[in-house]
Amino acid sequence: MTLTQSIRRWLKPLFGRTGLLWRCIPAPRLRYRVFRDRVDLLLYSLSISFPDIRFLQLGANDGTGFLEPFLRLGHWTGVLVEPVPYLFARLDRRYGSNSRLALEHAAVATDRTKRPFHYFAIGTTGLDGADQLGSFSYERVRAHCRGRPLLEASIVTEEISAVTLPELFRKHALAPLHLLQMDLEGYDYEVLRSLDLANDGAVLILYEHCLLKPADQEAARQLLHRSGYDTLVIGQDTAALRRNAGGHLRQSWKLLHD
Repeated sequence: MTLTQSIRRWLKPLFGRTGLLWRCIPAPRLRYRVFRDRVDLLLYSLSISFPDIRFLQLGANDGTGFLEPFLRLGHWTGVLVEPVPYLFARLDRRYGSNSRLALEHAAVATDRTKRPFHYFAIGTTGLDGADQLGSFSYERVRAHCRGRPLLEASIVTEEISAVTLPELFRKHALAPLHLLQMDLEGYDYEVLRSLDLANDGAVLILYEHCLLKPADQEAARQLLHRSGYDTLVIGQDTAALRRNAGGHLRQSWKLLHD
C-alpha cells in the first residue's frame, strides 16, 4: 500500500461520505466543495435538517446507488421497491435484515392489477446497465437493443405484482414523507401525477426525466410548480424541493443556482 493510499484509508472514517465530520458538524457548503456532487448535497442537507427521515425509493435496483451512504444512518427509515427478481434478491441480501428498511418486490402502478413486466435476463452482455432496465412497456426495453437480435432474445417478460403509492403509504406509515426517489424507466410522470403533491408530496423529490417524452417532461415540471415545488435539472434527473423548505435545504438549493 502506498503512502497516498494509507492516508486516504486513514482519512475515510473522518471525511468519507458517512464520515464522522459530517455527522458532527452541519457543513453543506464544505461537503459540496469536497465531493462536487449536487444530488449528494441535497440528500446530505435533507439528512441534517430533520431528526428522522422517511423515504420511499421506487426502482431501488440492488441498493448500491447514491442513497446507499445515507441508508447506513440510524435516523433514516423507509421503503425500497424493486420489481426485477434477481435485483430484488441482491437488495434483500444487502438490506433484508435491517429493521429500519422495508423491501417490496413489486412494481409501482396506478392500480393493483397484475401485468407483464419486461427486463433483461441476468448476465445479459453487450449493453451497459442492462440490469437497470425494466418497464411495463416491451417497446421501451426493446429500444435499447437497437436492432441486435441476441439482445432482444435476452428480454424476459414476467407477470408481476403491482402496488399503488397510497397502498405503500398506508402499509408503511410513510407520512410525512421527506424523500421520494424514482427511477422508473419513463413511468415517473405517471406516478407523479397519481400523487396529491400539494398535500402528501415529499419535501424533496428526485426522478429520472431523460426517458420521458418532451411533453411529459414539461408536464411534470408544471405539475410540480403548481403543487408548490421548485425544480432543478441535474444531469438525467430532476430535483424538486418544496418552496416552504428552509434552513440547510434552502441554502444548498441556492448554492446550486450560484
